[in-house]
Amino acid sequence: MLAAPHSANDRPVPDTDLEARCQLASRLESGVGRCQLAVCSRADRGHPRPLSTYIDEKRDQLAYWEGVRAAQVESGTATGYSRETVKKGDRVKVRGHWYDFVRVNAKSVSVQTPYSWTDTVPYAELQDLNRHE
Repeated sequence: MLAAPHSANDRPVPDTDLEARCQLASRLESGVGRCQLAVCSRADRGHPRPLSTYIDEKRDQLAYWEGVRAAQVESGTATGYSRETVKKGDRVKVRGHWYDFVRVNAKSVSVQTPYSWTDTVPYAELQDLNRHE
C-alpha cells in the first residue's frame, strides 16, 4: 500500500496508460534476475538504489492510481469503457454527438463519420454508450 505523501512533491504522478505501466513493470522485473541494475532519480539525490526497490515503488504507485481510477468509475466522475464493454452494433457518444461504432481497437474505437472516413476516438473520450439490442 502506498504511504500518504508528506508534501505535494512526494505525491505520485498519475499515469494515463496503466496497462503500459504494468507491461513495463513486467519487463523490468524479468531483467532483475539477469543483472543487478541501479537507478537514480532526483529524489535520490544521485544515490543509486536497487532496481527491485524502484520496481516495488512503481508497483505501489500503480496500485494507488488503479484504486483512484476505480473509485472515479464507481462514483460516475469517469467512464470505464474498454475493449470488453463496447460491442459491434453499439452507438457511442463523443463530444456531444452520437456515432455508429465500427471497430474496437486496443486503446480506442473507430466510429463512422458523416463523411467518407472513420475517426478513431480514445476510450477516455467516450461519454455514453447505447447498446444494440
